[in-house]
Amino acid sequence: MPVIKLKNISQKLYLYLRKQPWHWWLAVLITLIAGFLRIYRIPETVMFLGDQGRDAIIVSRIFKELNPVFIGPVTSVGNMYLGPFYYYFMLPFLWISYPSPLGPVYAVAIFSTITVFLMYIFGKKMYSPMVGLLASFLLAFSAEAIDISRFSWNPNLAPLFSLLMIYFSWKAFKNPKNWIVVTFLFSLIIQLHYMTLLTGITAGFLWLYQLIIKLRQNSSSQKKELVFQTIKIIIISCLVFLLTLVPQILFDIRHKGLISSAFKDMFTKEAVFSDKRATGLTENISSLVSYSQTRANHILVRIPFNRIGHYEQLLLFSIITMLIVRFYLQKKNIKPLNKFQQTTFFIVTTFLILGIIGTAVYREPVYNHYIAYLYPVIFLVYALVLDFLLKLNKKIFIFPILAFLGWFLVNNYQRWPLEPNYMYQRTKQVTEQIYRSLDDQEKYEIVLLSGTKDLYGQSYRYFLSTTDKPPIIRDKGETPDTLVIIDEEKKAKDVTALPIYEIVVFPEKSINEFYGNCDKPDVYFLRKHPN
Repeated sequence: MPVIKLKNISQKLYLYLRKQPWHWWLAVLITLIAGFLRIYRIPETVMFLGDQGRDAIIVSRIFKELNPVFIGPVTSVGNMYLGPFYYYFMLPFLWISYPSPLGPVYAVAIFSTITVFLMYIFGKKMYSPMVGLLASFLLAFSAEAIDISRFSWNPNLAPLFSLLMIYFSWKAFKNPKNWIVVTFLFSLIIQLHYMTLLTGITAGFLWLYQLIIKLRQNSSSQKKELVFQTIKIIIISCLVFLLTLVPQILFDIRHKGLISSAFKDMFTKEAVFSDKRATGLTENISSLVSYSQTRANHILVRIPFNRIGHYEQLLLFSIITMLIVRFYLQKKNIKPLNKFQQTTFFIVTTFLILGIIGTAVYREPVYNHYIAYLYPVIFLVYALVLDFLLKLNKKIFIFPILAFLGWFLVNNYQRWPLEPNYMYQRTKQVTEQIYRSLDDQEKYEIVLLSGTKDLYGQSYRYFLSTTDKPPIIRDKGETPDTLVIIDEEKKAKDVTALPIYEIVVFPEKSINEFYGNCDKPDVYFLRKHPN
């Protein structure tokens, strides 16, 4: 019986594969190459710094000590905590690979590869096979997209969930019940980075736009049914959203409103949403326009090409012009789009425009990982523009488009993060060196001197926490007999004289043991004298 079932499954799979068109096979090829670029030599190239070490320690405690967490990483602005979704995403993969921390890294790489194929699938369904193919190609070979797919960090899953939000927003225009799915996806994506709050604003705008259109089109009797259905969807969506926030709500209650106060302060006290130089309405509007242009350059040019020169400025102008022309022709029914294509064009451009304006309102520096959720939007916009040119005149534009894709590929190839840095190996070797120098019952603390400002050396601490000689946990009231100073910077003439609290309060300032490493950090041991 199992043999017969296996034969039937293989026959169905064979028939399914035979039915697939050429662009499906090309998308598979692109996805396989994308997977290779995301997984190739991960141990030699992976970034494993303080944030990654901290996350691995927290997640390992979940399955080692059965210690569940209710909050995620702290944000860099506002001292606000994200939700714990990413930690629970890491959990099964770290459990499988433990004590190696690379399980979540490979998981991020695999999900990033899946995102590439989903770009093709969703682009094909929402618009056309060519748009799906172009978008998946651009995402597959983007240096920035590859970079965030090769290490474990909470913002690195944002492209997948934003793409899912775009797709289900598109489906919600056909069936409003899909707004519940969009809400669920939003409740997950905001646990990856606070800047993804902009996806909720975009989804809310799209939902309101759809509701207004339907109220205008329907008769009075149909309006009552529409209002009832809308209220039902809103109630269910709110319940779904609140359920996903239960861990944070419980933590907030237990800690007397720590998260809610930080969230409030970020919008009221933090000077991250205002221009101090602007005094009047006109100046504020002018400032917003200026910031919007800067963010548009960043989003549409710097992320795909990592530079903004005269050619790139021309490219940005051309993209905006093509989008405006496309919108105009659509309104005039010249080269018309079907209903679903119009919806796709509207949704994607709305995500882009509100993303630009939203990041322009934020007046602090915007790093690429802040807006990783916009990566699918960027490449869908490029795909829509290129597809539009092909539809205008394939004979004229086919070679310029191929030249553009070649230029994109060459430009990004130079920035693919595939060169070995051996960060993971060096960190592991140093911790092995420390481990060998410790007695079985020795209580010790770690201090790291590094440009990353990771004072507690979380990456080193993780490896040591997987051994039978873990460092002390100060939160549990433990005090060290030994202080291990790991010096990555190698700048200080006397590390014992540095004004670092852990060094200052340690009673013994003479170096008991020292390892000078040419290609690795130096390691100092300060030990208390026995009584």
